[in-house]
Amino acid sequence: MTKAKFVILTIITFGILTIISNSYEPRIWTRSDGKKAAGTLVEFKNEEVTIKFGESEIIIKLQDLSPEDRAYLLAIASPQKAESDRLIDKQSDSGVSKKFTDIDEEKVLFEIKLTDSGNHCWCHVFINNELPKPEDVDKIVRSALESAIIISPNKNIWTTACRNDDVGTTLKTTEYSGTLVYESKEKRIVTASEHSGEKISVIDSENYYMQIVESKTLAGIKPERKWLSISIVFPIQPDIDKAAAIAIAEIEKRVALGIDINLYLRVGDKKNKFSWQQIKNSDQPGYVWFSYDSLKRTISGGSKLIKVVP
Repeated sequence: MTKAKFVILTIITFGILTIISNSYEPRIWTRSDGKKAAGTLVEFKNEEVTIKFGESEIIIKLQDLSPEDRAYLLAIASPQKAESDRLIDKQSDSGVSKKFTDIDEEKVLFEIKLTDSGNHCWCHVFINNELPKPEDVDKIVRSALESAIIISPNKNIWTTACRNDDVGTTLKTTEYSGTLVYESKEKRIVTASEHSGEKISVIDSENYYMQIVESKTLAGIKPERKWLSISIVFPIQPDIDKAAAIAIAEIEKRVALGIDINLYLRVGDKKNKFSWQQIKNSDQPGYVWFSYDSLKRTISGGSKLIKVVP
């Protein structure tokens, strides 16, 4: 797959597309030779980009910009804002869809669909065929959200990446950094974890690394509920029995919190979350994971009861 070599193939809702706007914020543009300069987008049309640098407007061919800038431009490509706002209100059932194709191979690489769900919008990026690198998926997701903000700036927008299969399978945490959320009131982009108020802490011991995520129900949902999601990351494949004993001990340390706990065993580089692979069961299908039920006071391994905590 040719990295970031995208062109608009079709726009289901809008038809043929051109960017003409004076409302974009200045940004740092990078040419394919690595030279950088601050400028403001003026127009993007027919594979040519007009950018205002200082008092001068310069026309640059799309192919002469960096892959990141090309992905940014093609993701935000939309008609003038007033028309796009009118269309998304009118077409809220079907949403707005864009497809991007590889110039050389003429195959769709990914599709973006924006759906108005009333109080908020969902922006789905559907990846076809071979997945790009996680950091490239992150760039596509970010650019898709920036495009969606232009179309619907007054609503919260949730943006996530999926495989373009029969069910739209959400990408794993090893395949990209996760969902991004545009908070319209604060006019900022945050991670889903930041939006929901999750608290993340880490413990770096001699033999393993542990990430602890404390989550709670969204504001307004009653009764409020809290829970922990714990990942224990080993640098190499551990002995399963010894790893299970560590998992159970870590859960028992936190039983006094009185909240549910889910714990997952993983292998990977503690500094690279994309490398964290969940450990598979050796004697049955599925993965190794443990849980604590705060109401029943039980610790389980998968669906098998391990012990009742006194």
